[in-house]
Amino acid sequence: MTSASRTSSASSATVPGIGLRIYRCLQWLIIIGVMGGMVWGWQFLKDPAKFPVKAVKVEASYQHVSRETLQRAVMPYVEERSFFDIDVNGLKHSLLQIPWVADVKVQRIWPKTLVIRVKEQHPVAQFGNKMLINAQGQLFSPPNDTFPANLPVLRGKEDKAAKLWQYYHEISAILAPLRLSIRELDLNDRQSFDLVLNNGTKLFLGHHQVLFRLQRFVKVYPQIFTSPSVQAESVDLRYENGLTIKWRQSQAVVIKK
Repeated sequence: MTSASRTSSASSATVPGIGLRIYRCLQWLIIIGVMGGMVWGWQFLKDPAKFPVKAVKVEASYQHVSRETLQRAVMPYVEERSFFDIDVNGLKHSLLQIPWVADVKVQRIWPKTLVIRVKEQHPVAQFGNKMLINAQGQLFSPPNDTFPANLPVLRGKEDKAAKLWQYYHEISAILAPLRLSIRELDLNDRQSFDLVLNNGTKLFLGHHQVLFRLQRFVKVYPQIFTSPSVQAESVDLRYENGLTIKWRQSQAVVIKK
C-alpha cells in the first residue's frame, strides 16, 4: 500500500468519529435547551403577577367551624401565589388539622379561581370525656367546650369505638318499640356491656348473648313496668333464665321465667 492510500484511509476513518461527537454534542445542547426551557416555563407559571389567584371560594356548612378559622388556615397558601403554584397538599393538610374538619377538596378553576370544599365532622355520640365519634365510628377530639349537648355517651377503649357504635345501633333498634333510647353505653375491661336508658334505668347486659338478653327485657317490659310511676334503678339481665330488678327506693326483686 502506498503512502497516499494510507493517508486517505486514515482520513476516512476519522470522519465518522467526528460526526458522532458532533451528534452527541447536539443531543446535549437539545437536552440542556429543553431543561432550560422547562425551568424558565415553570418560573413563568409561578409568577403571581402573570397568573394571580383573584378569587378563593370556601364552601362549608359553618356549623362547628367559623369562617375566620378557615380563612386563617387558607391565606398563607394563596397569598402572593400564582394560580399554578398553590401547594394543594399542604393546604389540605393544614385544614385537616382543624378538629372539626373531616375532609377537604381543592379545585382550580381557570383562569383565576380556587374553590375549597370543606366537609365538617358530624358527631353522633360522645366517646368518654374528651372525644366525639362520627357515623363511621371514627374518633376526633375538638375542644370540650364545642361539644354538642344531649349526645349519647359511649365509653370503652379507643380501639373498640367502632364496635360500640355498631352495638349502639343494634340496641337502639331493639329498644325502639318501647320508645326508650340509650343515654350511656359502656364496654368495660371485661368486655361486659352496661347501659343507661333515657329514663335513668341502668341495664347490666354482660359480655355474651347481649342482644338476646336485651330482647328478653323488651318482651317482659310491659308486664313489669305497668305505669309511668313504676321506675327501676337497675335491671340485671346477666341471668340464664331471669332478671333482677332494683326498684327505686326499695329492695331488689328477682323475677324468674
